[in-house]
Amino acid sequence: MSITAPNQISTQGNVEVGDTIEFINKFNAFQTELSRFSGEANQMAIELNTLVSDFTALVTQSEQQIDTAVAGHSSDLSNQASTSISQIDDLKSLSLSQMGDLKSDTINAANQLLSEMNTLVTQVEQLVGAAQQIVAGDIIDDTTPGSNKVYSSTRVEERITAIKSSLEIPVATDGGVLTSNQTWVIPPGISASLPTSPSAGDQIQLIPGGDWVTSPATILRNTRLIWGIEEDLILNELMPLIMTYKSDILGWEF
Repeated sequence: MSITAPNQISTQGNVEVGDTIEFINKFNAFQTELSRFSGEANQMAIELNTLVSDFTALVTQSEQQIDTAVAGHSSDLSNQASTSISQIDDLKSLSLSQMGDLKSDTINAANQLLSEMNTLVTQVEQLVGAAQQIVAGDIIDDTTPGSNKVYSSTRVEERITAIKSSLEIPVATDGGVLTSNQTWVIPPGISASLPTSPSAGDQIQLIPGGDWVTSPATILRNTRLIWGIEEDLILNELMPLIMTYKSDILGWEF
């Protein structure tokens, strides 16, 4: 934008009626100021155009930077999503594998429990047979073969006590420490500790001694790991468990 001032009025020549020299001088002074203002306005217009150009370039640069940042962030989100999906797939595979192992271990525990129950049945049958022999009076003194001597009451009690001891399964107590390679009855609501210094291959069988669902029992890890983590075992399902000590790294598994 530019402004052009009109030419100055010359004082030479004839002057119209009503014109005065003073008016002409003032008009010429006004024309001079107008010319100066025109020059300043033109300079301001140039600077304004430069400012607009710089602002437009800055806006364009900012838009490019924003587009670049958005594209990079989208790429990062995509990579993070892919990593998360991969981790979920790994956890899913691991969970399925552990479920398979747990199913196998549960079946093995059930089979072992059934075998022990059969052994208990055999022992009970022996106890019943011994009682029947006592009633019939035909138990002979095995220390004097062929004597046909009936047991004394003391020897009968000793044999009955021995058979009963083989039938009894120890019951864990609150705050007690379990021993390896033994079957334990775990009452509901108690806290019992695993052995302090187990060896690889040691086993402990845990049998419900009541309603674990209503009142869960806790098996304290006693500085050892369970399934490789530092967490105690909460018994809240009515299902016998056989725990096996694998190593110091893996700890107990079931």
